Amino acid sequence: MVIVGTKIVASDSSGAFIMQCIKVLGSGCRRCATIGDKIIVAVKNAAHKKKVKKHDVHSCIIIRKKRAYFRYNGIGIAFKKNSGILIDKKRSAPLGTRIFGPFMYEMRRKKYLKILSIATTIV
Repeated sequence: MVIVGTKIVASDSSGAFIMQCIKVLGSGCRRCATIGDKIIVAVKNAAHKKKVKKHDVHSCIIIRKKRAYFRYNGIGIAFKKNSGILIDKKRSAPLGTRIFGPFMYEMRRKKYLKILSIATTIV
C-alpha cells in the first residue's frame, strides 16, 4: 500500500535511487496506490550525470509493493520493497531503458505494453 509520504525505490536506469510519493493519481478521494497505479513522486536521491536530478518531480508507476497483492486464484504475492518506474508525463513511456527485478503480470491489464516489452522477468 503506497500512500502520500511513502519512500519508493526506483527500479529502472533513469538515475533515481529513492523517491517519495507526493500525490496518488485517480479519483479525488483516493488515498492509496496499488500495482499499476500512477503517482507523482519527488526524487530524493539520484546519480550524477543522468536524466533525473535530485528534487525533480516526475510521474511514476508502482510495479512492486510490500503488502501482499492477491490474484483472482487466491495466490498472494509480496515483495521486500515498494518499487516504481519513472515515466514521461505526456507519452507514458519509461524514462529509463532497463527495468531491474521482477515485474507483475497484472500490468498487462493496465495497457503498459511498452514497459512490459522492456521487462526481463514477469511474475
